[in-house]
Parts: sequence; C-alpha cells; structure tokens
Amino acid sequence: MTQTAEVTEEEVYASFVQSAMTIMDPTGGARNIDYLSHMHKISKYKARKLVHALRDKGWVELKCFPNLCEDEFYPPYWAYALTQKGRDTDYYRQESEKHHQILQHCFGL
Repeated sequence: MTQTAEVTEEEVYASFVQSAMTIMDPTGGARNIDYLSHMHKISKYKARKLVHALRDKGWVELKCFPNLCEDEFYPPYWAYALTQKGRDTDYYRQESEKHHQILQHCFGL
C-alpha cells in the first residue's frame, strides 16, 4: 500500500459526514477501520488512531448492526458511526444543506 500525504482527523471526519449523507446505506454511513484505511490509503494502525481520536471527542461511536436478512445468515457488522454530537457541527450542517439542495434539485425531495 502506498502512503499518501498526512491524513488528518478532519479528513476522516469529513468521510464520515459524506458517508452519513448516503441515502441507500442501511447503517447510516457507518464505516469500519479496514474501509477507512483503504479509502484514505493509510495503515490500519493510523486509521484506528484517527478514529479513536474522533471517538474520544464523542463524534463517533462503535456500533453493531445486526443481520436483517431472514433468508441468509450474515454475521453482525461492527463499525463506527457518527453520534449526535458528531452531527451537531457547523461542517455537518453545511454538508447536509448542500446534500438537501442536490436532492431537491434532482428529485424534488
């Protein structure tokens, strides 16, 4: 894996915010450490360190998302998701407003 420039907490937080805006995600934008390390091209250790810094601020929390399919068995999905405190930021409100404008323009929602 090639290392990119230094990734900051703000960039990881921004990826959580962008994931939370996804309409079709049943987890509400929850992401695990493997996904974040791959997405930001950083080591799993670095991704875990950045997520734990956000967790210590109270912006993300580890949650379990159970299998909702009755026909097949899937193990529960453990991932970090934004908390209410993580959604009460100026950045989240700005991105949410942009997202709602796009939805209104494209779909009339």
